[in-house]
Amino acid sequence: MLQIVYLLLCTETIFSSVPESEFFSFGHSVNDAKLHPNDDGSSPVQNISVTFEFFSEHHSQLFVNTNGLISFVRAVSAFTSEQFPKIKNRIVLAPFWADINTGRCGSTCKWTTGTASHNTEVIDLGALPDSNIGLGGSSGADSGLGGIPAQVGFNMGDEIHYYSVEGSRRSEIINLPNLSNVKYAGKFVFRVDLRDIEPAPTPDADQCFLKAADILFVVDLSLSIDIHDLKNLISDFVLKLPINAMECQIAMKSFSTSARTEFRFKDHKTKTEILAHIAKMSTAKGVSNLKDALRSTTQMFSYNDGSRLYATRFVIIFTDGLMAASEELKIQADHLRSFSNMIVATVGIGSSVKHHHLELISSDFNSILRPSANSFWKYLQSALAVPGCLACEVEFGGEIRILLENSGSMTQEVFKEGRQFIYTLIEELTSFNLTNVNSSVDIFSNEVTEAIPLQNISGMDYKLGGLSIVEHTENNMNNVNRSLLVQHIKDMTSSSTSFIIFISNGIFLNSHLIEKLKHSINKSSIIVSVGIGENTNWDNVEDLATYGYFVFSSEDAHLLARYLKKRNENNDMHINCIKPIHNRDSTTCIIIKTISMFTITKHALCRI
Repeated sequence: MLQIVYLLLCTETIFSSVPESEFFSFGHSVNDAKLHPNDDGSSPVQNISVTFEFFSEHHSQLFVNTNGLISFVRAVSAFTSEQFPKIKNRIVLAPFWADINTGRCGSTCKWTTGTASHNTEVIDLGALPDSNIGLGGSSGADSGLGGIPAQVGFNMGDEIHYYSVEGSRRSEIINLPNLSNVKYAGKFVFRVDLRDIEPAPTPDADQCFLKAADILFVVDLSLSIDIHDLKNLISDFVLKLPINAMECQIAMKSFSTSARTEFRFKDHKTKTEILAHIAKMSTAKGVSNLKDALRSTTQMFSYNDGSRLYATRFVIIFTDGLMAASEELKIQADHLRSFSNMIVATVGIGSSVKHHHLELISSDFNSILRPSANSFWKYLQSALAVPGCLACEVEFGGEIRILLENSGSMTQEVFKEGRQFIYTLIEELTSFNLTNVNSSVDIFSNEVTEAIPLQNISGMDYKLGGLSIVEHTENNMNNVNRSLLVQHIKDMTSSSTSFIIFISNGIFLNSHLIEKLKHSINKSSIIVSVGIGENTNWDNVEDLATYGYFVFSSEDAHLLARYLKKRNENNDMHINCIKPIHNRDSTTCIIIKTISMFTITKHALCRI
C-alpha cells in the first residue's frame, strides 16, 4: 500500500485556501471524536485501521495535538514550534504547528481533522477568540506577527527524512495559502513509504494534477470486437494519463468466455510497460461473458492487490454489449457499484453496440462514454481534477447541421413531426445568444434541398419560414439518393467541428450505408439521430448515431431544451461536463451538448 501525505491548509481565521470538500469526511456523521477546548492539549492515543508506513517505521497509533501536530510516539504539548530536522522522539506530521488555544472558544470550537489512513490534513480552526493563530505566535504573543511563527512539514526524527515548507518559523509563512508542490495553492503531496522522500510529480504547464485514482480496464476480447481499434483506443487513453504513485495507477482484466487478470495495481506498471502489454493482446475465442468478469473484478480492489483506500475507484468496461442482459449480470453490476468511491463507466466498441446492456452496468447516464481518448480524459478531469487547476477561458465554435428525411416511407404526419422538432430546437438554440455557432437545415430524399442555408445561429429563428414551405413528398418508398447524401455529408463536414443531426424513421438505412455515412464525417464531428414516427427502425437509428450514444425521439426537443435553459440560468456550462447522451428515452438533450461545446467556457481545464 502506498503511503502518501497530503498537507492541506483550511482555516477561516486569517486566510482560506483548500476547500473543505477536499478533506476526508469528518464530524459526528462519520463517528469522529472531538477534542475538548484546551490549551496545549492532545487526544488520547488513537488506533488507526491501516498501518502507516513512515519511511523505516510502521505506525498503528497516533496522537492529535491541539497545536497543529500529529505525532506517533507520544503526545506533544510544546507550543513553540521547533525547526526541522528535530531528532529523537519528534516523529510528527506538522500541518500547522503553532500556539493554538481553544480553551476559551467553548461551543464555538469547530472540528479538527487529523488523519484518515494515509492522508494527513490540517486543522480547521474556525474563528478562535484570543488564540495565537495569526502566524502561530508563542511565548506570550497574541496574534499577528508576534512570537515564533508556525512550522509546516513533517519530521522523521533521524535528521534525514524531513521536509519544512518554505517560510516556516519566519514571517513569510503567511504566504502558505499561495504555496504548493503540485500547483494547487495550499496543498503539498509526498510519498513517505520509500527509502527517500518522493514528492508528487510537478504537473506540466498544460496539465492538471489529478486526485488519486485506481483505474481498472475491463476489456472485451471476444470475437465480435475489432481488436485493432480497441488497442489503439486504450493506448491513446493511457498516453494521456498521469500514471505515477500519486495520481493514477492502472490494472487490467480481459474477458471473453472466461475472465483473465492481465495485471494488478500492485504491479505498478509504468506507462511504457502498459502500452507494451496492450500491444501484445489478441482476440480470444468465444463470446462475451461479462457477468463472470464483473464477479472477479471486485477482487482487484483489495488491499493485497494494491488498491489504495483513499483513491477514487474507476472500472472502465470496453465492450459492444453483445451478451445476455441477465438478472445475474445486473446483480454483479449492482454489487460492483456498491463499493465505496466506485465509479463504473462503459465504452461501446463497434458500430452495433447494445447500449441498453451498457445502461445496466454504468454508474449513471454520464458514465456511458463515447470511444474517444479525449472524452475519457475530460471525464476523469471532471471527476478528479483539482478545483481551479490551471483555469483558463476557451472559446469553442462549430456548426449544427440538421437533415430531415422527406422520402416516401415518411407519412405527411411524420414529416410534420420532424419539422416541429426542428422548430423547437432552433427556437431554443437562438434564445441562448450564441456568438460563434452556425447552423443549417437540409431536406433529403432523392435530392438534397437547402431549406435554411448555413448562417449564424442567432438569426435562424427568422428563417424558419423557409422550412415551412417545404412540401411532403409522395414518392416511392425507396427514393433516398444514398450516394448523393453521402457526398453531401462529406462536403459539409470537410474541416469544421459539427453536429450532424439526422431526423428520420431509419427505414432507408442499412448497415452498408450507415458505415459509409459514419466514415464520411471528420473526426471532430458527431452524428446525432432523432427517430420519428411509430414505425421507426430504432436499431438503424441507434447504429447511425456516433456509436449509438446520441439518439433521441421527436418528443425530446422541448423537454430537453427546458432543461438546458435551467442549466444556462445557473451558469453551469463547462467543457468538462460534456458527456454523451445515450438513448432515445432520455430526458436530457443534445442541445445541452451543443451549447456546452460551442459557448465561451470559463474555468475550463486547459488539458483537453
